[in-house]
Amino acid sequence: MNSGYQNLEEDNMEQSLVNKVENEAVYNKTETRQDQLTFITAKEYIGRFQPPIVYLGFGETDEMAHRGRYDLYLEKAAAIDKMIGELWHWVQSNPRYKDNTTFIITTDHGRGRSSSKWADHGLFVNGSSQTWLVLIGPNITPLGEMKNEEQLYQKQIAQTIANLVGENFKSNKAIAPAVALK
Repeated sequence: MNSGYQNLEEDNMEQSLVNKVENEAVYNKTETRQDQLTFITAKEYIGRFQPPIVYLGFGETDEMAHRGRYDLYLEKAAAIDKMIGELWHWVQSNPRYKDNTTFIITTDHGRGRSSSKWADHGLFVNGSSQTWLVLIGPNITPLGEMKNEEQLYQKQIAQTIANLVGENFKSNKAIAPAVALK
């Protein structure tokens, strides 16, 4: 068995273990992958492959909102915040990764703005097209939390990632411009 095949086999075993834990051993598993497993998988992947860019999407806040559980929604948001902080601290504390890794972190959609619609999203739910986005890394000017009238779109992420690694994303479909990072 050559080492390339062995590494692939080890990767498949690790992913298989994460999937097994997710499907069999996680209490109250739902359709959304638990954010803790996404975090663990990301940390393992970063440790093994040292990617220049890591894109993460978390989903448990969405699930808690659909259940109408604002208490758990806030709990999951706080947990995500802690995981992001831990990943960033880990990367910046390791000379192999420090100032070499960029994170793009988001969720798939926002929530409704009104108290009666906060658990919903969709075309006719005001505010649900807005979501949070974290861009943090060596080629990104740190601006802290920003709220302004500039509209960014998730469809800009592919070109943004390509630009960060010095490439130009091409597609047969219309491509949105990259997010301005500096």
